[in-house]
Amino acid sequence: MSRYEPLHSPLQLQPLQPLPRQPLLKTGYRTPATSALQAGTAPVGWRQLGLLPLLLFIVAVALLEAYGLDLKLGDLLYRLEGQQWALREHWLTAGVIHNGGRLLSFGLLLVALLGWTLSWIRPSLSHWRPSLSYLISAVLCSLLIVNIAKHLTGLDCPWTLQRYGADHIYHSLFSLDPATTSGGSCFPAGHASAGYAWVALYFLALHHLGGSSARARRYRRLALLPGLGLGLIFGISQQLRGAHFVSHDLWTLAICWFSALILYRWRLWPRPAGPKFCYSRIYAGTSGS
Repeated sequence: MSRYEPLHSPLQLQPLQPLPRQPLLKTGYRTPATSALQAGTAPVGWRQLGLLPLLLFIVAVALLEAYGLDLKLGDLLYRLEGQQWALREHWLTAGVIHNGGRLLSFGLLLVALLGWTLSWIRPSLSHWRPSLSYLISAVLCSLLIVNIAKHLTGLDCPWTLQRYGADHIYHSLFSLDPATTSGGSCFPAGHASAGYAWVALYFLALHHLGGSSARARRYRRLALLPGLGLGLIFGISQQLRGAHFVSHDLWTLAICWFSALILYRWRLWPRPAGPKFCYSRIYAGTSGS
């Protein structure tokens, strides 16, 4: 063997082969990049969110108007209270639910505003800024539309009507003659809007929990409870006080729902479903199990 002959044959360089891709997640898990909302679609269709509620609203309004259910229910409550609005100044309806409920809704709005402000100060909270911005704008938009409508319609409260011992003549929304308006500001229901405005929480849950699993659907339904629950409590309390008819609350609910829906379609529909750090924690925990 020559002293210059290599001990080993030269290495043959082979082209690098790509390593096989390993699944990061178990079957059934989806990454944020493949989520429905990032792909530009929503887990609940536009027809379900808009057309079905609109149809139910039209049917409910038609039934209330055709059968005079506003007056029938108002007569029943007035009779049960002893031919007077005995609960008009009651500590529960006027104090706790009316005044306290207004403060509760205002406090919730302040919490949302505080969170939105902090999202500009703390970078770790910036992911929540679009959601909080949507929630605040949806609530304020609902309240604003209801208050504008109250002054445009000029309808009276039950407690101002001749039918219930006062001096004004009853007019429904569809039989109202502009020449006979009394300048009332009781339609739609303003206090109920302080509760129903929070149905925007449902669309926020739809944005962040956009999956089709049973758990996601359950959480979205739970997100409806604050808005519907507060709206019902505020609305029924005002009906017991003689401040509103049931149709006033129905219109308020419709205004709040469709205001939140339109803003959701405009601001949140095509965007990512949730904060990145939430997904990173969730999927980091599942990938290693």
